[in-house]
Amino acid sequence: MTKKKNKKNNKNKKTPQSKQIIEVEQPIETKQPLKTYLLIVLIITVVFTSIYGFRVLNPKCTDWIFGSAGSLSVDIIQHHVGWEAFRDNSWKFPLGLVNNLSYPSNISIIYTDSIPIVAVFFKLISFMLPKTFQYFGFYGLLCFILQGLLSARIIKKYTDSKLIIITTSVLFTIIPAMIFRIFYHTALASQWLLILALETLFLYDDYKEGKKIYYIWALLAFLISSIHIYYLLMCGVILTGYILLDILNTKKIKKSILLLIIYISTALLTIYSFGGFVNMTKNDSFGFGSYSYNLNGLINSQGWSAFLKQLPMINEQYEGFSYLGLGVILLIITSIILTIIWYRKDKEELKQHRNITIACIFISIISIILAVSPKVYLGEHLLFELKFPSFINNIWAIFRSTGRLVWPVIYILMLSSVIVIIKRLNWKYALLIIAICTCIQIIDIGHVITNLNNNYTKEYTLNEDYNPYKFDNLKKVSKNKDIKILVLASSNFYDDEKMIFADWTANHHLKINTFHFARTNFNEITDRNTSKLLKSIDKTKAYVFKEEQECKNYNLNCYELGVNYYLGYIKELN
Repeated sequence: MTKKKNKKNNKNKKTPQSKQIIEVEQPIETKQPLKTYLLIVLIITVVFTSIYGFRVLNPKCTDWIFGSAGSLSVDIIQHHVGWEAFRDNSWKFPLGLVNNLSYPSNISIIYTDSIPIVAVFFKLISFMLPKTFQYFGFYGLLCFILQGLLSARIIKKYTDSKLIIITTSVLFTIIPAMIFRIFYHTALASQWLLILALETLFLYDDYKEGKKIYYIWALLAFLISSIHIYYLLMCGVILTGYILLDILNTKKIKKSILLLIIYISTALLTIYSFGGFVNMTKNDSFGFGSYSYNLNGLINSQGWSAFLKQLPMINEQYEGFSYLGLGVILLIITSIILTIIWYRKDKEELKQHRNITIACIFISIISIILAVSPKVYLGEHLLFELKFPSFINNIWAIFRSTGRLVWPVIYILMLSSVIVIIKRLNWKYALLIIAICTCIQIIDIGHVITNLNNNYTKEYTLNEDYNPYKFDNLKKVSKNKDIKILVLASSNFYDDEKMIFADWTANHHLKINTFHFARTNFNEITDRNTSKLLKSIDKTKAYVFKEEQECKNYNLNCYELGVNYYLGYIKELN
């Protein structure tokens, strides 16, 4: 009897062994996650250089920024020249103020989109830097790396497969909405901020105890306000989603109130520290209602897809560019199919994820409402227009390019889809699907990647008639110790012309009266400054006109600058 009982017991002991066999099917979690993250950094660096090449990473190389007088993007010139002027200006408080782009008025570097926190850092070590120095190439690479690492950090909580983690991190770096911005509005390529904010939802259990949640949202508020203010509203919507999730889970609101206070107060303090409230005028509402999101935006390739045609939209809605890419679209479709199957088989397990699902849906709906408003378009058809009191529109117009506000939806869809696939499938099948979708994504936007590589790997030169560095008479200005200010005196200077001359003045330690700022309301300030500088002509000022007669009207000695401009000075230039 005893032997039989022992045999029975031995049979029963097979259960733990079979459990062990199942566990072996999953890759064992790495004991050194640092190695995985370092590998991700290496792979993403390869991805970045495959798109943009190595020239953009050379801090002394700036010709790609000016690209044939701005043929690549006027905005990147604005960002770089803003940094150059800030570097050449003496320190002021608040820290981000400069007056050598809008002399004599102070305007914050926030409004040149020069990524204030990075500009301040490099200004602190300016004495160690070469005369010509740009950081936008490295910042672009940093955005790619952080995008990959932060997405990997979230996905790592749902799988032990290093291959899935690495593949997913690559997929998160080939998102058209991010690639489109990287050297167009470089600060807006910081979409890793959205992933960091979403981490508080998708890794809710890691933040529900202690004070960690307060620190992360304070950090986010600081980073956002010192990189690009548009993310304040985007991440603010994500914060409300987190608060909703927390209330559904805990039925308490004390933490929610404190989080809002921390987020808003940290943001306001940071903006103040960088001078964002100095010389502010009325809100600039240019583009409000036009630079919006079209309801077909997530699947509207706008020429980025090798397979999907461009869908109709309003011209200005390129600001709402949010094409997912065919690979991501297929990933989402796969996750929807798996969710439907999951719902039929295991409704109870789905209920466990009800609260985070509600929070994500809430964030997505609010983001879409903010992005499409106030004029809601589907294709070229205006469906309806939302009417709000003027005081709401005035506040809302601060974020006039509302189309950008849809970006949180992109990353909610991506993270949710990857997590569903990981949870519902064997790791090998999950990896196969994610890898296939990543390959399709690359093939889909491959022609755009090729064009970008061609643009950013070749050398550029400025047109001789457009290049102030080649103007002999302007060289005399730089050698004249009396001259401190170069005044663009005509009213019809184009934005790219302002920035080319501002680049020259920053590099010759002079001030200029006008510039292309991120808000056109600053034109009122610079126009007033120009009028004052024309009324007080003296030897400290040299003037640039578009017409020779304008120069003569002020009884100045006139000198040709190329074939497009005339230099006026009260004395003769030697």
